[in-house]
Amino acid sequence: YEIRLSLVGSEMCIRDRAIVAFAILIIANFARLPIPMPDDYQYRLVFGFTAFITCGIVVLLTGLWMQWVENRSLAIYQLMNFRALATGLPAGIALGGIPVVAMWLLAPNLELQAANAPPVWLAILYIIGGALVLQGFPEELIYRGWLFSVTEEQPWLSLVWTSVAFGLIHLVSQGCQQGSLEFLLYLICPFGFGLLCGASVLWRQSLWWAVGVHTGLHIANGAFEIWFTEVFDIANWVVLG
Repeated sequence: YEIRLSLVGSEMCIRDRAIVAFAILIIANFARLPIPMPDDYQYRLVFGFTAFITCGIVVLLTGLWMQWVENRSLAIYQLMNFRALATGLPAGIALGGIPVVAMWLLAPNLELQAANAPPVWLAILYIIGGALVLQGFPEELIYRGWLFSVTEEQPWLSLVWTSVAFGLIHLVSQGCQQGSLEFLLYLICPFGFGLLCGASVLWRQSLWWAVGVHTGLHIANGAFEIWFTEVFDIANWVVLG
């Protein structure tokens, strides 16, 4: 992170940008916390809609930062290229989701719990809201969009440093880890699929591939968490990563 980049008469290193990116995510996620969640299964409905609040704030703050600080625009990512969206998003979802499905199917003591599951339409809203709107799109816009393009002339550097920055933010995530060692080992998974997201962008030159990979992981994981008993094994997540 000693690599420095000129910004409107000042200098800022990639470490500082990673901190700004983390701050944007924190602000965007905390913005929806005041909204009360129902105690019953309908909290999934509210959650699905509140995901748009976080997504909107990420897009707004990232766009403002790029426009005011870096004199660039979100338009460079061609997000409105519907051909790229129609091909990259579903292909990325398959690329990111299939390994997670394999991990769950190989997990011991996996049992169906459909009796306690919410209605299918509500589960789909919850899964898509969390996978695409809350996590896949906004996080990839930041990490494989904005931050990735900062060092675009050195693509391998972009691939590595954005994956490291993305992995480190998961130190504050809670995925049933127990103890500091499991928290550290768990980082292998977000670092691994961060590399996959970045590699897909380098390969296909489309941010939608990265969004798809990220979304696919969470769709698969969310579906199994709803309809099957939750299984957390740090060894599985390390191997997956």
